[in-house]
Amino acid sequence: MLEPPKNSIYSMPEEEITEGAKLPGASLLTRVPRTAQWFAVVGVLILGLLAFIGWRVFWNPQSGSPANVVLHFDITTDVTSGSAVEFTLTYENRDSHALKNVRLEILYPDGFRFLDSSVTSREGTGRNFDYDQIPSRGRGSIVINGLFTGIPDESKLLQAKIYYQLENSSAQFFSQTEVRVNLLAPDLNLRVSGPAQVINSQKIEYTVSYQNISGQTLTRAQLQLALPDGFEFASSSIPTLDRKRWDLDTLVPDQAGTLLLRGRMSGSIGDERVLKAELGYIDNGTFVLQNRAYFTSTIIESPLHVSYSSAVKNGIAEEGDTITFTITYVNAGREGIHNVRLGMHFEGDAVDYKHARAEGGALVGHDFLWNASSKPQLALIQPGQSGSFYLDIGVNRDLGSSGVKDPTISFNAYSSADEFADPILGTPDRVKIRSRVQPDVQVSYVSGPQPPRTDQDSQYRITLRVSDSFNELDDISFSGYLNIPFVSLIDGTIDPTGESGQVNFIDSSGRLTWRVTTLPAFSTRQVSFVVSVRSPGGSAVAMPITKSMEVSATNTFTEEALPAVRVEDRNINLQ
Repeated sequence: MLEPPKNSIYSMPEEEITEGAKLPGASLLTRVPRTAQWFAVVGVLILGLLAFIGWRVFWNPQSGSPANVVLHFDITTDVTSGSAVEFTLTYENRDSHALKNVRLEILYPDGFRFLDSSVTSREGTGRNFDYDQIPSRGRGSIVINGLFTGIPDESKLLQAKIYYQLENSSAQFFSQTEVRVNLLAPDLNLRVSGPAQVINSQKIEYTVSYQNISGQTLTRAQLQLALPDGFEFASSSIPTLDRKRWDLDTLVPDQAGTLLLRGRMSGSIGDERVLKAELGYIDNGTFVLQNRAYFTSTIIESPLHVSYSSAVKNGIAEEGDTITFTITYVNAGREGIHNVRLGMHFEGDAVDYKHARAEGGALVGHDFLWNASSKPQLALIQPGQSGSFYLDIGVNRDLGSSGVKDPTISFNAYSSADEFADPILGTPDRVKIRSRVQPDVQVSYVSGPQPPRTDQDSQYRITLRVSDSFNELDDISFSGYLNIPFVSLIDGTIDPTGESGQVNFIDSSGRLTWRVTTLPAFSTRQVSFVVSVRSPGGSAVAMPITKSMEVSATNTFTEEALPAVRVEDRNINLQ
């Protein structure tokens, strides 16, 4: 058994221990427990801190646990090889925390051709889609159009992954889903062809080819088309029901056919225009889809730039005007353009062709035409080469009697050449024709001395009249002065009485104002009132009864305030 060493704090000579004696090292014995207590407290705090950090790192769902994110493909599992398929990828954040820095990736199988998607993808490939954030309980979807091609009975794997971070965390997580698609042999072949590039406003023709390869007769066959944006339908080789559906009736085995679709395409440079075709049959009033095909055309710029300008200010002209157009052309391409043909087409009742003149051009119907026979420089326009010429067109001088409200002159330029035979249209424009307000002041004798005397009142009726031609006018103000103190308005004489609230007369200044809210085209409105008149005396032979009368108005068609129209002072004889 171990014994404590002598003279240690644990032993003392027995004879030296007396009652009340202070043991050596007693103060140390009392300090040791206190120090241990402090170490214990600090240790507990450190352990608690470590436990908290561990919980934050390994157990807090905001930093270390993936969110409840669901991906799902909505797609038919049996797809006809070579046909266009539309499917939907749905994503949903079922977590209580938002997701940030989200990237959704779709992995397509071999033989898949991406066509387009409802959401713009990175680089336009349909593979990666970026989202800044998906909120808690947020949900969304992407619709994909594409082609699955391969051997019949082959299985294709379609996958999707979503990469994300939780809010207030830098940890990266992902979820994924997949679906297998089985390829089937088609019963109906469907193909769409056309120009891959089309000049803005150029005519275009699509060929839709179809064939029954099922070995069975297909009744009530129908072709449905979703026409591209910017496509102006012109005609089709098969009668259409509503420019969306074409009945093909019965297709016997191996029967093939084509639909020619013609029109004009317009849009911004670089726009992609997609024609979607669907082939199927009608069963109990429902269209049953059998095959789908797409074709994409890109709008490009014409190498020949044709523009026009005119001296018409704000696109507004008046009766009898002559409008001068300057037509400018330039070859912006890299190759010469041969036998260029330029034209300007006009429409509208306001065009006066009798007073038209074209520099080197010929008038054919409503078109002014220029070609190499009248303008030799149009035989070959080299890259960078430009030129211009003018055209004068008249505005009809007698539109007021035509009965045509709000006449215009519409026009557009077009061009063609050996390199592009179909005419390329420019941007249509028009000129509005303005009509002005037509004011009149009439003075007629009513009663009293004639000519007026200095000591007795005479009475005259003043009639204010405003007329309009082929535009509607608004905010009409007929204003001026009565020649006070010799002329004054008699109360209660305004006719019609309904206009009394629109007539204002200030006795002190003689200021007279008549307001008219709206004056329709080809209409007249008037108001009259009686004034008392006295002669100023002297040797004057005549005296003005109205002074500085004028009319202002707003033209609602041209959307402008018209210049004020002055009316000559009306005088009465004094002798």
